[in-house]
Amino acid sequence: MKKSLVLLAIGLFFGSQAFAELPVSTGTPAMTFKAIQIENTAQLTKERVTPYRLFDKIVVTVFDPVVCGQNPVSPAFKITEKSLALSYDLTAAASGAKKRCALVSEFVVSNVPHGDLQVSFAA
Repeated sequence: MKKSLVLLAIGLFFGSQAFAELPVSTGTPAMTFKAIQIENTAQLTKERVTPYRLFDKIVVTVFDPVVCGQNPVSPAFKITEKSLALSYDLTAAASGAKKRCALVSEFVVSNVPHGDLQVSFAA
């Protein structure tokens, strides 16, 4: 009997923890940005955008086909009611450069309001 009562109490405690509130963003949205360039990616013909969310943070990985040597500048984000728009500008390609590379970028936007957002990217 005591064993059943202890197991019931433990079950109720862990059950109540399962319905605890998830963290909610309290600050102003902010972004960090990283990018690397990968050569020999002839099969990449258009950009690929892969977002995922972890509580109040959205991480977006972008594979963008560029001319080798181009670099991202001025990364930016904009959050509206139902969307997250990400962008950056590219430096000019060197004259005569034709080799294609992939620019792999990671946007990490923290303090994002709760709710579903449509993620878009433009270079």
